[in-house]
Amino acid sequence: EFIEVLRTSYAVSCEITVLINNEGKSFTNQTKSLGLENTNGMWNTLEIEDIDQNGTLDIIGGNAGLNFKWKASITNPIKLYLDDFDENGQLDPIIFYNFFGHNIPFASRDLLVDQIPSLKKKFLSYTKFSEVKTIQDLTGKSEDQILEIKEIHELRSMIFYNYDSIFKGRPLPKEAQLSSVQDIYIDTIQSIPTMMFIGNNYNNVTELGNSNFNSGGVFSSYENGNFQSFNYLPIPAHLNGRKIISLGGDLFLAVSNNDHSYLFYKPKKDK
Repeated sequence: EFIEVLRTSYAVSCEITVLINNEGKSFTNQTKSLGLENTNGMWNTLEIEDIDQNGTLDIIGGNAGLNFKWKASITNPIKLYLDDFDENGQLDPIIFYNFFGHNIPFASRDLLVDQIPSLKKKFLSYTKFSEVKTIQDLTGKSEDQILEIKEIHELRSMIFYNYDSIFKGRPLPKEAQLSSVQDIYIDTIQSIPTMMFIGNNYNNVTELGNSNFNSGGVFSSYENGNFQSFNYLPIPAHLNGRKIISLGGDLFLAVSNNDHSYLFYKPKKDK
């Protein structure tokens, strides 16, 4: 069996999806049976490697991280509602998220009125708008009337370990959660794997803010199901990184977005 993993784009709330190749004739979606249901996230990159060296392929995913305005879980997902709310022939995306226990629209009243002018008469004051708790409160449409609803359940960067064809998720260490992880490079040639990542994202809308706390690092000393050692990459701290490219040996290239690229040598692990 050959496993294809669909690499999802940033800010698209898709599950990590596994398709099984049926002798080159068709694909069968086995996401749910493999334990990857409800992995909807803002995945930037996915790598497939046998991290725990048990003979099965694991999935390593770079996500938005936990140092982020939005928080998400299966019980409190971020929801994206898609419908033609003002009936002008175009879909209107509306996002709701959990804010300190309250389900609220992500966009402000002013932004939503610009998008759907009819809301101006419905919400004459900001106080009235602050009482919105559901999409029905906002638009008059209940969830079962909405054309399409997408959800985000997971914002952590993760390793999904493959145990007898069932994937079990485990978050990467806290250093990988401080910013978005944009690309991952894994070295399993040596007996103990190491993992490098590059991060940050300056392309968020103003309301979300930049994700720029950690441009990248390397995890090493893997044991007991996780990495025990961490070093920052020798690149600028706030680089808007996008790709790590191996140039052979310990030499690598960090590629950024609208900035310089940097050559660097893989940091040595802490003793």
